[in-house]
Amino acid sequence: MNIVITSEVLQAYFLCPRKAYLLMYGKEQGTVHEYEQILTRNQLANQARNLELFKQQYIDAYPYSISNLKKGSELLIDANLTADNFQAYCPILGGNIGLVS
Repeated sequence: MNIVITSEVLQAYFLCPRKAYLLMYGKEQGTVHEYEQILTRNQLANQARNLELFKQQYIDAYPYSISNLKKGSELLIDANLTADNFQAYCPILGGNIGLVS
């Protein structure tokens, strides 16, 4: 079995030898590598933990909704922002938030 070491694998090795290993010996193409799954799982866990800590510290943070936006709430959480064909998730919105008429 011939294994080709690509520039992607070489760059990954300098960042993290485990990532390079998983890129070379990972499952078939088109599937998410275990390394990426680990990163995603850690990101989601950290994000959930930080959001809970934020909610405890700022009790005046309300879930994102049009009504809370119109009320002028300064802290909104769990916002799914959409415009045209674009969408972005924002766990925390803060500052002077208001609607443009």
